[in-house]
Amino acid sequence: MAQGDPADHVLLLTHGRVKIWRDEDDGKRILLAVRWPLDLLGARGMLGAGVRTASVEALDACEARQISADRFRALVDRLGLRGVLFQYLAAHLQESEDLRADRTAVPARRQVARFLVRLAETASLHAGRDATGLGLGIRQNDIAAALGLVRQTVGQELKALHHDGIIDYDRGMIVVRDRERLLSRI
Repeated sequence: MAQGDPADHVLLLTHGRVKIWRDEDDGKRILLAVRWPLDLLGARGMLGAGVRTASVEALDACEARQISADRFRALVDRLGLRGVLFQYLAAHLQESEDLRADRTAVPARRQVARFLVRLAETASLHAGRDATGLGLGIRQNDIAAALGLVRQTVGQELKALHHDGIIDYDRGMIVVRDRERLLSRI
């Protein structure tokens, strides 16, 4: 899915992880979210102007079920899922609002820690266990894009977390090693 494309279908992610990002008018690329299996991709575009508001990129091998816009709307209506869909979308909007609030009012050190905590919590939900040792599917530049921070600033914060044994790296991806100590940094 690419920003600006017609919103003519949704995807139900069944395997793998994706990152969702958008390009701003000033040329900045902003990471909006990481999505996991059983997440819907592109549902928001069904409710708006009919175009994609963001792009989706696979973080690892993914599988998804494609549902046309017409079929998706019919299923939502037939199964009485409008309320559930709106709750789902509202939760994702709240996630975006929390991130936006952090960008304006929280020092970089806490922003990075809070962002990693949020991703670790989501990873735990989807893995069915504590996220300690689970790869979060993001890199330093993804965090910088999500938080609106300079890559070097994020690098310094990650270096400090790595030095303290709180995070590690696996094939360039960030892995939380000590969730309790990470929580103490927020």
